[in-house]
Amino acid sequence: MSADLLPRLRPDRQVVLAVQNPSGLYTILRLNHLHPPFSNRGIPHALLGMIAQSDCVALQTGSDPSLGRTGVGFFCPSSPMASDAGIEVLTGPRDLDRVRREIVEAGYKGERVVTMAAGDIEDNKNRTELVVT
Repeated sequence: MSADLLPRLRPDRQVVLAVQNPSGLYTILRLNHLHPPFSNRGIPHALLGMIAQSDCVALQTGSDPSLGRTGVGFFCPSSPMASDAGIEVLTGPRDLDRVRREIVEAGYKGERVVTMAAGDIEDNKNRTELVVT
């Protein structure tokens, strides 16, 4: 269900909205580290500086900020392994000029980058377009 539909359903007393999974869901951006340019470890590391976790969460949850969380690490917050160690790379301020410099310094040579996402799964398609543009 589209997250933007929820605010329209909430006022209807005949509709019951409930959280089905309190642990939440998470998505992963996976770069193919076996092939250039991502086989160069410095390039994926530099790219982390352009991805804002808040943008990805908003894309997933829509306009209602109560439907998502930021500051979440690899494991869901309610899981025993949950940790926010190192999360500042995704939650701190974005500096695209610094990211561009770091990518060049890491040795990016203009290799072609291909992104793939299922076009029939709107959330995946939207996240891919957010990261690429």
